[in-house]
Amino acid sequence: MNLRVRSGIPVATAYGMLLVLGLLATNWFSVVTVAGGSMVPALLPGDVVIVTKSQRPAKGDIALVRSGHSLVLHRVTRLQADGSIRTRGDANPIADFAATPLSAVRGRVVAVLPLGGAVARWRHDGACDTLPAQTHSARR
Repeated sequence: MNLRVRSGIPVATAYGMLLVLGLLATNWFSVVTVAGGSMVPALLPGDVVIVTKSQRPAKGDIALVRSGHSLVLHRVTRLQADGSIRTRGDANPIADFAATPLSAVRGRVVAVLPLGGAVARWRHDGACDTLPAQTHSARR
């Protein structure tokens, strides 16, 4: 009987992971990969963030907003009386030029998977250079 209980744990874990992925794939959440550096040090390029679509962002939240033809992750600095928000990247010296209408807000960040920092540390370690970058390569 212990064998059945132990073999059921991986199955339950797999179903739980499928349930979580299913919820993320619905209209409630989005999974976004950080591409730029405007939110350093809070978000690093390569980080994966989970954005909820169901809640309006508050002051201090990181919001996913449509800016022109792209999506931008910036911090909400002010809520306007007309419902729009003012945003700014943490690494930017000034706030974004125009207020963002509520219709352009795609959601707010609820979780961060800090994969960008791990990738950056690994790439800049110097111990993992590629063969063409090594002048003393063993290939001759």
